[in-house]
Amino acid sequence: MKYNLKMPLRIDTKSEEEKLIDFSYELYLHLQYQRCIDKISLLENSSIPKVFFQSNYLLGCCYKDLGIKTESENITIAIEYLNKSIEYFDKLSLDYQPDFSVLTNKGIAFNYLGYMTDNLEEKKIHFNNAASNYTVALTLDDQNALPYQNRAAANYELLRYCKNQAGFSKLITLIIEDCDKALLLDNSIQIAANLRMHVQSIRA
Repeated sequence: MKYNLKMPLRIDTKSEEEKLIDFSYELYLHLQYQRCIDKISLLENSSIPKVFFQSNYLLGCCYKDLGIKTESENITIAIEYLNKSIEYFDKLSLDYQPDFSVLTNKGIAFNYLGYMTDNLEEKKIHFNNAASNYTVALTLDDQNALPYQNRAAANYELLRYCKNQAGFSKLITLIIEDCDKALLLDNSIQIAANLRMHVQSIRA
């Protein structure tokens, strides 16, 4: 379910801001999320659009991965981290064009919120939001397997909310189609293969 962070923009000159972003990015890659947050938070209100984008994107990814990492230790704090990550990703949705990396990571945060939340109505909202973000991401890049697989996983969780057989069957079909597309792009992803087999047995 994880998505390897890629910096979607590069700053043209080696400014002090870019050096700090590069250093923080290295901290992220070494799983030092809190140190990365402490460093990059200095830039989150930058007046330079590219710096603002990169710093808030990196903060969103750090809090997302902190949330995933913290789930087994303290699920309440994990949910707080995931909600915070979405706040940072949302900031980038207001003043920028849709970005594949932002939408994909935001979708992952919503997926995990859905898994961690006990309230059924909140689960439905989170998985719907996840599926919506993956759908927009795929309009930007339809040659990446991960959004197909993760949208299928979100829609699988939404099966319980179907109110009639027609809606249930339609969603089953969408899940299988997404799994097929994911496997066509990357036949090594086991989650899509297992999910397809399971959903196919439900249809049968």
